[in-house]
Amino acid sequence: MSLSIKHLNFRFLEQSPLIEDFSLSIQPGEITALVGLSGSGKTTLIQLIAGLMKPLSGTIQVGNHVVFDAHTNIPPQQRQVGVVFQDYALFPHFTVQQNIMFGMKGTKVDKQNQLHELVTLLDIASLVDRYPYQLSGGQMQRVAIARSLAVKPKVLLLDEPFSNLDSTLIRRLRTDLKKILTQLNIAVLLVTHDPMDTSDMANHTVNLGPLSSTLKR
Repeated sequence: MSLSIKHLNFRFLEQSPLIEDFSLSIQPGEITALVGLSGSGKTTLIQLIAGLMKPLSGTIQVGNHVVFDAHTNIPPQQRQVGVVFQDYALFPHFTVQQNIMFGMKGTKVDKQNQLHELVTLLDIASLVDRYPYQLSGGQMQRVAIARSLAVKPKVLLLDEPFSNLDSTLIRRLRTDLKKILTQLNIAVLLVTHDPMDTSDMANHTVNLGPLSSTLKR
C-alpha cells in the first residue's frame, strides 16, 4: 500500500511550528529518504505517522485508509505501520524468536511459518534462540527489521537504521535491505543523515526543513 501525507502540521506546546504544511506520497515498492538538519523534525514525523504523537492538523493515509485527519486518529497498533528505531528497541529478556513473534497474529502454525519466512529472508535463522546481548549490531538490526515485518505492515518507517553500525557492515546491509524491501513491495520512509543511504537505497529524497523539496532519482 501507499503512504500519503497532506498538509501536516505539528508543534511542541507554544513553540514555532516544527512541521508546517508538509505533504508526501510514497508508492508501494518505493523507498523515500527523509533528510534534514538535526532538530528539523525527522524523528517527530516518524512518530506522527506511526501514531505515537498527534499532529495539529493534516491528513495521513495508508493505502485507502485514513489513519489521521480532523475526525480520525487510528491507534498505532491498527495503522499497519512498522517502525525500526536506531536503538533497535528489542526486548532484552526475550529471545530472537520471541522478539520477532511478539505481536504476530494467527494460529500457532501460521506464526511458525511466518517466523521461518522472516528469519530465512533476513538470514538470521541460526540466531532464533539467542538473546539481544548475544548479538552484534548488524544482527540486532536484522532482528528489529524482522520484528517490524512480522505484523505485516503496509508501510515501513526506518529511523536512522544504520547509525550504530560500522561502515563495512552498513554497505552490506544497505544492499541486502533494499533487495528485501523491494521484494515485499511496501512503501518505505527512510530517515537518515548519511548521503550514501540516499544514493544506495532511495528512489526519492525529501528535505525536511523550511524549504522542503523532493528530488527523484
